[in-house]
Amino acid sequence: MLVVSHASLSLRLASLPRTFRRRRLRRIAGNIVDEALGGRLLRRMVFRSRFRRSLVSADPIYVFTMPKVGSKTIQHSLGAAWPGTVFHGHAFDPDIRDWQVTALRRHFDSGGRLNVISLVRLPVSRNVSHFFQDLDDDDRADMDRMPTTVQQARERFMQEYDHGFAERFFDRHFKENLGIDVYQHPFPEQGHATFESGNVRLIMLKSELPDVGKSQAIAGFLGVDEFPIVNVNIGSQKRYSSLYSQFRKQGNLDRRYVTEICNSRYARHFYGDDELALESSRWCSSSDA
Repeated sequence: MLVVSHASLSLRLASLPRTFRRRRLRRIAGNIVDEALGGRLLRRMVFRSRFRRSLVSADPIYVFTMPKVGSKTIQHSLGAAWPGTVFHGHAFDPDIRDWQVTALRRHFDSGGRLNVISLVRLPVSRNVSHFFQDLDDDDRADMDRMPTTVQQARERFMQEYDHGFAERFFDRHFKENLGIDVYQHPFPEQGHATFESGNVRLIMLKSELPDVGKSQAIAGFLGVDEFPIVNVNIGSQKRYSSLYSQFRKQGNLDRRYVTEICNSRYARHFYGDDELALESSRWCSSSDA
């Protein structure tokens, strides 16, 4: 460890010619930087080594969902209830840049067991929520682009949002990466279902289930006596929270759009007629009725 006494150093440097003082200062500064970087690298290596060992101490859990389905609450609750490592993410591709998910993927590809928890949400509500999250991320550096009225937000939602995102998600991420085609299995009215394929176990739940229903389903899936859910409301902390609240209250989306989304394969697979009828009436423009 490099220890520098500032008083004695100043006296020694003062006795040296100016050129030597500059060289000496640069050398000292370089040593300090090298030491700091070396310590940081060592800490990172130790952390990553412990992290990899944790993958085999207890089966890891990956809260693997599309955005805006309430997954942060599940992740937060698992952190206090599960002895193993808990991940949260929206992708599981082999070339993903997140080193933790990369380590998890290597664990999975080498035959390690993996528990996956995923959620679905009513389609129009999820699309709107996802749009506002993207809006906040995309416009963070350009406040002038942030819509200030519901009408402006509605126009941008219809024109800019990828409305087929949810429709493609499970084929793109679960079928390709986990080997599970969720659409090949009927989804029960109880609002949750489990799947197993090779070394992966999956439970899927509706985000609209009451907390007690989610708690019981996840506890049964993990084989634990209880699983308390601690709610985390991330959306209320965002810049867009006020406008988002107004958007939800007003609804007034084009009926043809709402009908198309509620008739999608995603919507029809996970939700019944009554649920989709309520979703449609919530978001449709009254003038279209």
